[in-house]
Amino acid sequence: MFGQRSSSRYRKVRRRRGARVRSGRLAPAEQAGARLLPHGSSVPRCGQAVNLTGARPRLPCRADGGFSTKCGCDHQSKHPPSVISASPAVRRYSAFSTSTAGGNPAGVVMEAADLSDDQMQSIASDVGYSETAFLTGPITADSPIPIRYFAPMGEVDFCGHATIATAVALGEDAGLGAYTLHTKVGPVNVRASRDRRGFLGSLESPPISCSPLAATDLELLLSSLRWTGEVLHPDYLPGIGFGGNLHPVVVVRDAETLGTLDYHFAALQELCRTHTWITVTLIAPAGPGLWQARNPFPWGGVVEDPATGAAAAAFAGYLRAQGRIAAGASFTIRQGIEMGRPSTLEVTVLEATALISGYAAVITQGVPGVASASRNWRTAETTAKAEPHTDSY
Repeated sequence: MFGQRSSSRYRKVRRRRGARVRSGRLAPAEQAGARLLPHGSSVPRCGQAVNLTGARPRLPCRADGGFSTKCGCDHQSKHPPSVISASPAVRRYSAFSTSTAGGNPAGVVMEAADLSDDQMQSIASDVGYSETAFLTGPITADSPIPIRYFAPMGEVDFCGHATIATAVALGEDAGLGAYTLHTKVGPVNVRASRDRRGFLGSLESPPISCSPLAATDLELLLSSLRWTGEVLHPDYLPGIGFGGNLHPVVVVRDAETLGTLDYHFAALQELCRTHTWITVTLIAPAGPGLWQARNPFPWGGVVEDPATGAAAAAFAGYLRAQGRIAAGASFTIRQGIEMGRPSTLEVTVLEATALISGYAAVITQGVPGVASASRNWRTAETTAKAEPHTDSY
């Protein structure tokens, strides 16, 4: 099952300047448009960090079940193998899925101790996944392993799906069992295991919590989402959950509402960066102990995440603060359905933290950070240029 290419169809989104982000299934990305570069920028040299200020959002593309934003050149024909092999190996996993046809792809660099911040950012931008994890110290079960996470447009303090991918990578290299990662938000315990369905990773989140969402911020958030207050579930007040990062939580009436997502990318990106909201959790009840979610990630330059482990932990903090769940209770989040990348996140609420678990499917092993000849990634062209934000409801 691991490494198997999928015949599923991916989302394809095209936007002209000022156009909206649309939801829905897409044609294969082999038919997609130009590669993604900031407005007015030239094609950088291979491996050169791209100035992503004002860059267009990254979108799903078909390539071993992943997302990518190449630097703009034809690596296969323009760069000799010696250049490609100079970069550290990047492992690729699809987290929260047993198949590369689902889940959220993450990169993992196991040997990043000698990499600078700029080099890690450049690799993450080239890999193009929502996040790439970098292990920057010795790998041992006896002491915390330092780790950092980079999105295409910047470093994040913590990333759940890349942590699940890292747990599986550690299990493959150093053996199944428990490890501790040293993140910017403190120690995170992880465990790698395996069953008949494949590799399974779990993480114990940083302490979870929730704070109120101000009425003015809720109004701006709904306006950016092009929704009105009528979509809100009457029994769940909006809030801001924390599980390593801040994630505003908006519970809507039903899953059908999630299918109407059509948001203003630049406006939501500005709002998220103002408040350091890493993703926005849009979620609906889907049955006893079951939720369906969508998570826009404009902060990192990504239209949407198909699985968001840190947001799942933050949602656990939200539910506990709302008095909806207690320590020891478990629930399941389905995500990525509208993107054609179904993901399953299992959540158990602990006394102060949350346990997040999911499978991770191996996409490929040992592919250099600079795009290699084995990759054939393209992206759908979009633009993050803001429309005049005059929506009124």
